[in-house]
Amino acid sequence: MSLVVEIFDPALPFQTYNLKSSGIDTWHDYSLITEKTRAKLKQVYEKGMRTLNLSGGMSIKVPLLEIGIKIGSIKIDKVEVLVVDKGNYEILLGSNVINKSFEIGKHEDNGASVTSKWKEDPTALSLELYPVNMPFDIYNFENFLCQKRKLYNILLLIGSEINIPEISHIDDFIDKDEGISLKFKLQLSWIDSGSIWVSLKSGSEKTLKRLGSLWW
Repeated sequence: MSLVVEIFDPALPFQTYNLKSSGIDTWHDYSLITEKTRAKLKQVYEKGMRTLNLSGGMSIKVPLLEIGIKIGSIKIDKVEVLVVDKGNYEILLGSNVINKSFEIGKHEDNGASVTSKWKEDPTALSLELYPVNMPFDIYNFENFLCQKRKLYNILLLIGSEINIPEISHIDDFIDKDEGISLKFKLQLSWIDSGSIWVSLKSGSEKTLKRLGSLWW
């Protein structure tokens, strides 16, 4: 079985490291990584020591870390792993990863899923943002969305989707969404946990496509 596994510092979810070898052993409660793998995440601090049970009834104390793991399209923001000197794999996925995989998108009445109808909405405009520097300045993110909303309002007006009664109201229309019904307002329908994936939604698909065409 071949698994595409990446690890990352939960504080830096955009910087991932591909692992060449991985395995699964649910006999272990924790997932295990080697010292060489641990060296890729130098900024992640140890949370203490835990007991690792070995075959034959033996046990040893090893460091405990909390890291992020991505397995294919499944992303788990925080997983506790134990660090061992060496092993047959760079990472050995234990039962805690398997359990967390089924908790992603879990709903009380519908079981578990790894996606969302809002995230996968084909009529929405999805954007993935890559910050140049970390940590990411929230003001820049806020300003980015604000400018996209204003640009959308201009395109909405140009496309004759909505008419304003007087030209003197154009500033409030663009800056404050005044005169735009809820259906046609640009809305945030999804933001992904652990990274900056956002989906923008509107009742005007034509205007949304024009907005998206400015970057693609």
